[in-house]
Amino acid sequence: MNQGEASHAASILKSKGYHAVEVDQGVILDEAFACILFTCDVVQTTENRMYKRIRELEPTGKRIFIAGCLASIAGSQLQERSQGLVILDTMGLDRTRTSINEHFPTLPAPPVKDDVAVNRLHHIVPISTGCIGSCTYCITRLARGPIKSYPIESILNMVRKGVKKGKREILITSQDCASYGMDVRSSPALDELISRIVDEVVGTYRIRIGMMNPDTLIPYKEKLFEVFDHPSVFKFFHIPIQSGSDRILKAMGRKHRTDDHLGLFEAIRNRYPGSTISTDLIIGFPGEVPSDQERNKKAVLGISPDILNITRFSPRPGTDASSISGRVIQRTVKERSREIARSHSELLGEKLRGRIGDQIECMITERVRSGSVMARDGSYSPVVIQGDLALGDIVQVRIKSIGPTYLVGEVMTAER
Repeated sequence: MNQGEASHAASILKSKGYHAVEVDQGVILDEAFACILFTCDVVQTTENRMYKRIRELEPTGKRIFIAGCLASIAGSQLQERSQGLVILDTMGLDRTRTSINEHFPTLPAPPVKDDVAVNRLHHIVPISTGCIGSCTYCITRLARGPIKSYPIESILNMVRKGVKKGKREILITSQDCASYGMDVRSSPALDELISRIVDEVVGTYRIRIGMMNPDTLIPYKEKLFEVFDHPSVFKFFHIPIQSGSDRILKAMGRKHRTDDHLGLFEAIRNRYPGSTISTDLIIGFPGEVPSDQERNKKAVLGISPDILNITRFSPRPGTDASSISGRVIQRTVKERSREIARSHSELLGEKLRGRIGDQIECMITERVRSGSVMARDGSYSPVVIQGDLALGDIVQVRIKSIGPTYLVGEVMTAER
């Protein structure tokens, strides 16, 4: 979401005569007029990285603008720590435009310079800001507030612009994509949005739908699943469970229970057998005991996700969870998270090995290093291919080996 909002800000600035400059190993180049840092505040370690980045930028003498969730939550504290910082309000696309217009005047003669080098043909499209949840651990909902869905026509225009520029991978993003439209209607509008994109935006591209919470997806799953039937939509499902324990889920303020998400994943696997499933776990939530850890391990085994994002609980200021008793000591949290990570790694390795010999169609989406590229099949599985292949090519690939979290393929045929 941050990357998508930063891209939107860059587009606004470009229309005002500015252009983005490359960043070389974390150091902004000399010709930069200013730096806009889009921040995240989801956990303490992330917040620490934000402050570290600010400290790295301050000696450059550039004017530094702070955007994103940390700016929303702790804008005054940021300015107290560093008097030269300017806070931007980017909590929504309209507010981003207003804030940029306030601080960046339109230049009389736009500079003629190329954009930064492209190593990935992706286009990030935020479809809303905020959420309808009440998770006790989440500071993002405090930063962004209740859900505000962007108009379908505005989203269609964003997608069109990306496809017109040759982007092949459209990343639909939100705090909860399944809740899109729930601020203006009782039933979800995500199905209508995706249907209109594939019907009205002409071009060769694939859509990856971002995170969807179980409680908003489950009541409408059959309706929402229909959009995944389209060949232009990756069979990729990012559905965070956060815990395998009903007791912990209740304390987290999550609106689903373990039977709910297990049934949902079973339905996905039955309908899309080769789909990619991504989920999230928070380890060390206050009150978590060994039996909850066992339930987390059981959940991972039952879901067998292709991607598992493990977060160690971090108390965020202003959230209900920050004052819950029963804090788990960090050493135990680390041990539990590593145990689950090892278990998942074994599961994933077994699944990847089972795909050796498969012949699949992929789209080249990213240049990962000199002489090799990343491709994605219809389920968004990552496939590394050696060779000088053009981004956006559609290729037939044979899987010959695996890496730690990806497949390694060789090209059979290619078409543009």
